[in-house]
Amino acid sequence: METQTKFPVSKVLLSLLSLAVLVLAQIAAALAGEGVALVTHLTLAGNAAAGVLYPVLAMAGFWALCRFGLREPLSAWRIGPVRLKPVWCAAAVLLPVLVCGVFLLLPGRWAEAADRMDTASILVIGVLYLGIGTGIVEEAVFRGFIMTALERRWNRWAAVLLPSVLFGLVHIIGSELDVLSMVQLVLAGTMVGVMFSLVALESGSIWNGALIHAVWNAATLFLHIGPEANAQSLASYIPEAKNFLLTGGDFGMESSAISIAAYALFAGLALLLLRKRERGGVS
Repeated sequence: METQTKFPVSKVLLSLLSLAVLVLAQIAAALAGEGVALVTHLTLAGNAAAGVLYPVLAMAGFWALCRFGLREPLSAWRIGPVRLKPVWCAAAVLLPVLVCGVFLLLPGRWAEAADRMDTASILVIGVLYLGIGTGIVEEAVFRGFIMTALERRWNRWAAVLLPSVLFGLVHIIGSELDVLSMVQLVLAGTMVGVMFSLVALESGSIWNGALIHAVWNAATLFLHIGPEANAQSLASYIPEAKNFLLTGGDFGMESSAISIAAYALFAGLALLLLRKRERGGVS
């Protein structure tokens, strides 16, 4: 399209500032949470404050980026009013149910970390920070700003693939994984990024992908499936299988072949619905 070729590179570069907003919002929310915990002497209150502030501060930063940098409304970047489609609400539930269900059919054992965090803190972190906060903020950055900028500058498929690869690479930062586990994590991160991207394209906004992202993050925290028990999970299941492709290696379930297949399944569904909509089959 003509508008795509004329979209300025300067705005593509400005869209990348959304990554800086994400990082700054994380830091500010963490510091504020620590302050609340010190004042109230309640770690739970600090975790809750950090979980609430993270998306609030990030959205304020995104608004400022749009207002003073990109000079377009948030809605131009697929961050408009929240509208959820039933098919993606169902997918948000089905994705973790299917993946966890397959893993629980495999031989393994239940385990609990000796230093397991208290249940209330796990729920607060899982729902507010890793769930709602991370789901909204990461989708706004990768499927809102970056994907939209690349689509308007070049084309749809570059916009789907490039941010998805970046999304996969970001998830290895700070990880202590062997090389094979790291490669598999990047592949899994890229595939789940493609899934989120196609959901955003099909639905026209970040919100359906953010819901799937939030539920997936919370579910995989509440039930950890990996090579060892997780102190930040409600329950941990350790499969007997040692094949890193099947189990996800050191990172665990989220980078497993089972999860990658599930990401591909829902990505395929989003692509089918997108093509059907563009042919005039559905709105």
